[in-house]
Amino acid sequence: MVSDGEEVTYGKSPKKSVNTGVVTTKNSSMVFLAQEYVLHDAYNLRTLSMLKSEAQKKFGNDLEGVRNIYFD
Repeated sequence: MVSDGEEVTYGKSPKKSVNTGVVTTKNSSMVFLAQEYVLHDAYNLRTLSMLKSEAQKKFGNDLEGVRNIYFD
């Protein structure tokens, strides 16, 4: 999570009660990386949404094939 462009908090929400740890940093490289990661996801979701029928033909109805894109 980056809320102000100054600091990033990164962690994994545990599925059970196991604490997996959280990292908070003001390192500008890590903040930039986190922001770009979110933008990259948003771009991909928008692209898949705009090309839904074509994407479903290529990757399956639930787009499950997207996860294997680098293994084809």
